[in-house]
Amino acid sequence: MIPRGKAAVGTVALALGSLALAALLVEAALRAAGYQPERFRNTARVVDSKWRALLDCYPTNPRGYFDIDLRDEETRERYRWMAPVRLDAVARRAPFAVEFRYNALRFRDRELEAKTAGVRRVMVLGDSFTEGQGVKEPDTYPRRLEGLLNAAGQGRWEVRNCGRRATDFPELFAVFEQILAYEPDVVVYGMVLNDADRSPEFQARQSYVNDWILDRGRVLEGGAAPELRPLDSRLFALVTDRVESWRTARATLRWYRDMYGEPNREGWQRTQDYVREMNRRTRARGGRFLVVTWPLLVSLDRYPFADVLKPGVDQETKDWVAVKYFRVTWRQIFEFGTLHTDPHPGNYLVTYHPKLAMLDFGSIRIFPEDIRAAYHGLAAAMLRRDTSTMANCFVRLGFLDPDDDPEPMVRIMDVIFEPVLVDRKYDPREYVSLERGMEVAQIGFEHRMFKAPGHRVFLARALIGLDSYLKQLGTVANWHRIFRDCVERYGR
Repeated sequence: MIPRGKAAVGTVALALGSLALAALLVEAALRAAGYQPERFRNTARVVDSKWRALLDCYPTNPRGYFDIDLRDEETRERYRWMAPVRLDAVARRAPFAVEFRYNALRFRDRELEAKTAGVRRVMVLGDSFTEGQGVKEPDTYPRRLEGLLNAAGQGRWEVRNCGRRATDFPELFAVFEQILAYEPDVVVYGMVLNDADRSPEFQARQSYVNDWILDRGRVLEGGAAPELRPLDSRLFALVTDRVESWRTARATLRWYRDMYGEPNREGWQRTQDYVREMNRRTRARGGRFLVVTWPLLVSLDRYPFADVLKPGVDQETKDWVAVKYFRVTWRQIFEFGTLHTDPHPGNYLVTYHPKLAMLDFGSIRIFPEDIRAAYHGLAAAMLRRDTSTMANCFVRLGFLDPDDDPEPMVRIMDVIFEPVLVDRKYDPREYVSLERGMEVAQIGFEHRMFKAPGHRVFLARALIGLDSYLKQLGTVANWHRIFRDCVERYGR
């Protein structure tokens, strides 16, 4: 019989030997695959002394997007006036560039002048996301917005890009005061997570950490990329790299959570006060003020919307997403009159804040003002059980002719919107869509109701997506009261 002590030693030795063998196998596999820790060449910036022109320069051009190549001598000479001394050094390490031209206010736009009669003016305020760092001017979102607004056929619009890179509060408020003099009909503030004002105490204890936007530990400064030497362990390098990535993620999360939490309470309060004052001043001049939040679109696999629908996610998170998605859908209809009509899970993200981010605006329906108002009026009338107003809205929306009997359409609305018409907690899974759809079809067929205005198709598409997600999320709530709050809060 083997003594217990020797048996224990043998077990430990066997375990250690197994681990060593596994490590050797992983090491061999990493060497065979040519593993090297991921590193990135740093970018560069060339700007003239008056900030009227700038080049964002990049070391690679994988998609062929950057059409300025500073390796070309003729191209380089064309921009030498901007940085006579250092342009050659920049061209050697980051030759692919995007050109920026600024007006006198240092906005990436033409000079601001008096508003043209008959043209509505939108001024977009923000930081480098709005300015379009690394993006050609026609591809910036203010320029794309201008094209969409004018293509919609709802009058003439001009959208002015008032973004300024590396600008946070309170500087953003100063920029707002500058642009207010140019009579905007709409001011859009493109907010990014790092825009908040920071209290002196909060700023004093912060250091420049690696983060998801700029992981300085992975950035190379000049020279050739440091490769692992023949005797360096690939496994050790892999583990070290993963640990540093985890530390970066933790530092990033803490930084942003603290910025909007108790550690920066005073700074965040000032930020909210700035935004409220921007809204007040814009409305006092007869304009509209909108806030658009930009999520940090990095490592998107960390928080895809589809993952929230899966089993195992805590119900509290699912409930937050369900209510937020419900409110966002109705707000688009009742207040904005602009509806995202592609409810594919790939078009949404749930960020860690949490916030709901919308992507891919390839399928958007813009409702004319009379249609938006009629949908809001119909919702309010449904809640009041005001069939006379409902009948009027059916005509305005094109579902009925003035002489048609509204009673069948009222019945259809009762069937479709049952979950928001009953004042009780309602499980969306109680609502059997197929059965209700057959009921609606039967009413329509019996009363020969065949009018189908085009906007109905897009609305139905969005509401079918809403119904599907609420069922998958399984949120039991008093949807009637949430819907009533949407009608009261978002209508005008």
